[in-house]
Amino acid sequence: MKTNLKKQMLSIALPIMLQSLILSLINLTDVFMIGRVGEVEIASVGLSNQILFVFMLFCMGINNAGAIFIAQYFGRNDKSKIKNILAISVSLSLILASTFALLAYFIPDKLMAIYTNDIRVINVAVPYLKIVAISYIFTAFTIVYSTLLRSMGNTKMAMYASIVTLIINITLNYLLIFGNFGFPKMGVAGAGLATTIARLFEICTIVFISFKKDYDIFLKLKHFKDISLSHLKEFFKTGLPVIGSHVIWSLGTTTLFMIYARVGTDAVTAMNISGSLERIAFISIVGVGSAVGVIVGQELGRGNYENAYKLSKNMLKLNAFLGFIVAIILFVSAEFLVKFYNIPDEIKLLSANVIRIFAISLPLKALNFTNMVGILRSGGDTRYIFIVDLIGMWLAGIPMAFLGYKLAYPIYIVFLMALSEELVKVTGSMTRFVSKKWIKSL
Repeated sequence: MKTNLKKQMLSIALPIMLQSLILSLINLTDVFMIGRVGEVEIASVGLSNQILFVFMLFCMGINNAGAIFIAQYFGRNDKSKIKNILAISVSLSLILASTFALLAYFIPDKLMAIYTNDIRVINVAVPYLKIVAISYIFTAFTIVYSTLLRSMGNTKMAMYASIVTLIINITLNYLLIFGNFGFPKMGVAGAGLATTIARLFEICTIVFISFKKDYDIFLKLKHFKDISLSHLKEFFKTGLPVIGSHVIWSLGTTTLFMIYARVGTDAVTAMNISGSLERIAFISIVGVGSAVGVIVGQELGRGNYENAYKLSKNMLKLNAFLGFIVAIILFVSAEFLVKFYNIPDEIKLLSANVIRIFAISLPLKALNFTNMVGILRSGGDTRYIFIVDLIGMWLAGIPMAFLGYKLAYPIYIVFLMALSEELVKVTGSMTRFVSKKWIKSL
């Protein structure tokens, strides 16, 4: 890899890694602080956040579809088309956020009943969901502008905003969950309020810095009026499979969580604890994989096809190696990591076993993320990714997990069976990469 590409890779990857670390720490501290209250509360927040998870993946699908165009348009310095794509992304994201917010506020009990029939979990989750519903609007704007800036190679903005979010979220959690320094003791509802306020400050930080730095990312009313049918057709022709991939993956993941919830509330608690640690383990992989997508997209937009392929090949090797190293660390430290939660020993053991299973799958996940999210998508090869996602999740992962549940296996075995999805994906995506059929300019 050339020196300038290495510098560009680091300049994009490092802020993304730091932002991912910060966001993971936010999730980890939420789970840890709520974990001091009890296992039912952990399960309640974990299942409630499945609603947020589905929304965010839908929203990221829309904006990652736009990112394919923005990265290549930025490589060609076509600012007008960037604004067209941004206007479409904002409009679709706000419609989506408003829909989820209304559902979470007005029928939170019905949403929770999709995942669990444990009335204790539902009762604790309802006030939390009603409070965080408004945060979906703030989150939508953050996703839109973070994705835009990242596609243009500016990754530091989202990192700064995440730092603000981390500080505010941890501080308010400490005050509102436990009622410290004279604040009301709100428990899980306090965590919801802390999250909502922190998300508001996050998008305000992005807007403030963008205005001060005079970044050309703001839209005017005319940009929305200029959205034409031809613009929408162009967007959805390439973008619809990306959105579809996020939809089927989010629905598939939430379906898996429904299966895990049927195993038992202890299983949900274990999955939620391990999930917060898994996000931290995945940080370096997300950073490198996301940076590859930006740089390869820009190289393809300039017509530098051979450079794009060589860079992609090197980054696949690097991320697989990173996945292997992190997997060893995570596997060895699993029991130590769960000691800090105020939960029964049997749930700690379940959590540790789930973490070990995740560690085993990490090198495969690293290859799949880098190749599918970073490389293949940068060339607009979205239909193929959609098919691989569909087959992996719905014809392998979910049926195998359901089989494990019906056979009454413990949660870590059910989780292992669900990871058969990764084997299908690595086979399909690597075959496509080697064929070079994904290498094209939009």
